[in-house]
Amino acid sequence: MTFLLRNKTIFFLIIFIGIIFRFYNLNFDDLWYDEIITLWVASPEHTWKESFEIHNKIELNSFIYHFFLKFFFNIFEYNEHLGRYLSATFGSASLLIIPMLLKELKLNNIRNFFIFLFSFNIFLISFSQEARLYSILFFFSILSFTYFLKIFNKKNLITSRFYISNYYCCYTSSICFDNFIFLLFVFTFKVFIFR
Repeated sequence: MTFLLRNKTIFFLIIFIGIIFRFYNLNFDDLWYDEIITLWVASPEHTWKESFEIHNKIELNSFIYHFFLKFFFNIFEYNEHLGRYLSATFGSASLLIIPMLLKELKLNNIRNFFIFLFSFNIFLISFSQEARLYSILFFFSILSFTYFLKIFNKKNLITSRFYISNYYCCYTSSICFDNFIFLLFVFTFKVFIFR
C-alpha cells in the first residue's frame, strides 16, 4: 500500500513539475518572426474571413491553430504575450493525457519513466512556450493514437467501438487540419491494421 501511494505521489509530482516548466518564464524571450505572424493572423481586429485570407497568403500550416488562438483572444484580451498561454495549456494538457496512451499500450509498470521523459523533454517544453501550432499538434497526436489503440483493445461492444472510432476520426481530422504530418499518422495506422 505504501509503495502504491509513493508511486502515485511521484507520478503526480512529475506531472506537476512538468506543468510548471511549461509556464515558467513563458514570456522571458521576445517574440520571433513566426509568432508575430501567428499573432497578426489571429488578431481580433480582423474578421474571421480576413484572418483566413491573411493566413492563406503567408502560412504553410493549416488554419486550426489560428482558429483556436483567435477564439482564445475573443474570450480573453488580445495581448502578444497572452498568446503563448494557449500553447502552454495544450502542452500541459498533453501531460495529463499521456497516461491514457500508456494505459492503452499496457505500459503502466513503467508509467513514471515515460511521464518523466515527456515532462522534462526540453523540446516539448520549448514548443509549449511558443505561440505556434506544435503543442496542439502533439496534443491531438496523442489523442489520435490513444483512440486508435482503444478501437483495437475494445473487442466486445460494437456501439463502444463506434463511439471510440468517432473520437479517433475527430482527433485525426484535427491533426489533418493542423499540419500535413497527418499523412504519416494515417500511413502508420494502415500499416498497423494490415500487418
